[in-house]
Amino acid sequence: MTSFFRASETLMSGSQTLPGHFYTSAETYRAELEQIFYGRWLCAGRSAEIPNSGDYILEQVGDESLIVLRDQSGELKKIPALAAEFTAKTKGMTKAQRDAAFAAIFGSATEPEATTRFSDIDLLLLVRGDRFDPRWGPVAQRLRRSVPNLSVHVDNMTSLRRRAPLMVCRLLGEYHLVIRDAASEKLIWPEHQWLCDEARYWSQTAVMALANRMAHLENGGDPLRDAWFASKTALTAMRFRQLKRGGRSTHWRTILQSASEDVERMHMVVPTIIEALEIAREHRPPPPSKAGESSRFLAAALECVACAQGDYGAGGGH
Repeated sequence: MTSFFRASETLMSGSQTLPGHFYTSAETYRAELEQIFYGRWLCAGRSAEIPNSGDYILEQVGDESLIVLRDQSGELKKIPALAAEFTAKTKGMTKAQRDAAFAAIFGSATEPEATTRFSDIDLLLLVRGDRFDPRWGPVAQRLRRSVPNLSVHVDNMTSLRRRAPLMVCRLLGEYHLVIRDAASEKLIWPEHQWLCDEARYWSQTAVMALANRMAHLENGGDPLRDAWFASKTALTAMRFRQLKRGGRSTHWRTILQSASEDVERMHMVVPTIIEALEIAREHRPPPPSKAGESSRFLAAALECVACAQGDYGAGGGH
């Protein structure tokens, strides 16, 4: 810029500045966030600021924060709603100790629109050594001082595909990586039979948990918590059904779409599960506790689990 213009030279006759309340009104501020900052492309920084794998930029946009991270492949990834201190501490501690072959953030906390008041920020650490080593307890405590709702899961690569096949499927498809090295490249899709085994055990446990909750709905239950529990259980059942039928995506949007197109009975309860999701995420107000909605949500989740049981040949039912 080489020219300078005085306001007196550019001000149009009769023009006025905005009234003062535009600069102090909470309503105006919220409207600007929704219509400008949340709905349009914004510049978070220059790519030259994060030249190396693991480098990141933190930006606060209204009530939300996001991290722009350069991953191991050199690509830029956006991770919303996570504190910079969380990523920095996780990355620094595990790399310094050279104990973690892989670290990933997962769970609904990685998507602000999917988060509920019951959600945790889940961190999975795949370590080279003993996953039961007592020193991982203090590590988790130190991380939780910065992120109170952080839940740390420690495991190792040995037979992980056999022990937790659904977790591996989700790791390969929908988790946000924090650390990854050559050891984690060995993580491959689990055997179909292992998914069947896990689905059988999980579905039997889920039926008992849902039935127990339905038997103890005192005064109509807690619609918000019951909607969360029902939708979480139903999504897991849908994931197992999707994987049984050859699908590879475990993201909640994909599996809901797949379930809605199911020609068998699962499609009939999808609207109820979507309603439960919206209530759990507080995108709509919860119904009164005595309206009986808790029982309806839990019954829909039970139907989803029954469909998964039928797919995997698990015993039991309603």
